[in-house]
Amino acid sequence: MRPDIQPGYQSDFPKFTYVGAPVKATDLRAGAAMIIAGLAANGVTEVEDILHIDRGYENVVEKFRGIGADIKRMFCPEPTSLTNAG
Repeated sequence: MRPDIQPGYQSDFPKFTYVGAPVKATDLRAGAAMIIAGLAANGVTEVEDILHIDRGYENVVEKFRGIGADIKRMFCPEPTSLTNAG
């Protein structure tokens, strides 16, 4: 720690702008990390394959809303396969 900086104060960190993107929850902890990263990002982040998150965290959307997060659950139909089209 530099002596000219008060404890608890950090400086010289680069400033990043995070932009929302479609992401996939490959496991429980990765899914939770994707939610948190999406909340920190500008724009919209869509987390797919949330089965892992649902199994590991009860009422995760409501809990994040409870602390002021702008989050919602959306149900999307499975894409239809065009390979079987006649």
